[in-house]
Amino acid sequence: MQWPSLHEVSKKLAIPTGYSISEIAEFDISNLIENLKNWVPYLTVGSESEHLEANFYRDSVCLLDSSRDRDHYGILIKFNGELVGFCTFKKCSRSLTVESGLSAVSSKHRGHNLGNLIFEFWHEVSKLMHAETMIGIGTLQSIQAQLLAEKWNFKLVGIIPGYDIGLNRQGERKRVYEAFYIKHLVPDSALELPSSENLTAQTKKLFEVLFGQPFS
Repeated sequence: MQWPSLHEVSKKLAIPTGYSISEIAEFDISNLIENLKNWVPYLTVGSESEHLEANFYRDSVCLLDSSRDRDHYGILIKFNGELVGFCTFKKCSRSLTVESGLSAVSSKHRGHNLGNLIFEFWHEVSKLMHAETMIGIGTLQSIQAQLLAEKWNFKLVGIIPGYDIGLNRQGERKRVYEAFYIKHLVPDSALELPSSENLTAQTKKLFEVLFGQPFS
């Protein structure tokens, strides 16, 4: 799986008037990190704090004119040339999955359908790469990602307590609850149902609640 060209993806997007998207370039990194500190104050802790490290982009992200094979990919969203949003994704070629990374939008530009643009981009990238599953893990400290996941027909398959680290409103470091979403880009016939004999009673009950699949 290789990340497609931005031009190839852009042709399929409905980009709001006045906005543009671009791949991250080496010269963008410092400005991006400074903006992220303002957009996402809790980013100093947890797994996504790697987005505040310049070497994360240089070593792991598919930058403009770099290898398309890198595991991470990101785009910048600009309004009249000013950086106002950003998102990253992670691919796994072995499992044919594309996972959401970090998304952030300037407070001045929230409510301008940029969250929907990010989900649309993610969906089109995944299809172009022939990914079979999209995976999203979102904090429950904000409702926006949940609303977008539901709009884009993702399946909520679990809530994971203490999955990551965040800051509460008092600025205290806490382990946080996160929602786990799945969207398949293949038909249901591609999924292999587990055998009842391999599930404990507790697992069967949860499986039936999540997927409506009864076991005798």
